[in-house]
Amino acid sequence: MRFKVVLMLFISMALVVFALQNTEVVSIKVWFWQIQRPLALVILLCLAFGILIGIALPTGKKQITSKQQNMNKKAELESIHEDAPENMLK
Repeated sequence: MRFKVVLMLFISMALVVFALQNTEVVSIKVWFWQIQRPLALVILLCLAFGILIGIALPTGKKQITSKQQNMNKKAELESIHEDAPENMLK
């Protein structure tokens, strides 16, 4: 418990230092919009959106694993179907 508190304090202090050192205002242009925000805010918002996208989108490894499992199950079912006696299939 104490370790978590110390870690959170360290991270909070690092974020405060980061924000104080990156106060320069930058322009962001997207199509026909243009906004001006502090650099620290822009970087932290991009980080937050990146984390959310990473959580929301499934990873390729999970999809490959699922596809492989489905193929294995299909092959197993076909094998069972071929081995089953004819009268059990009706």
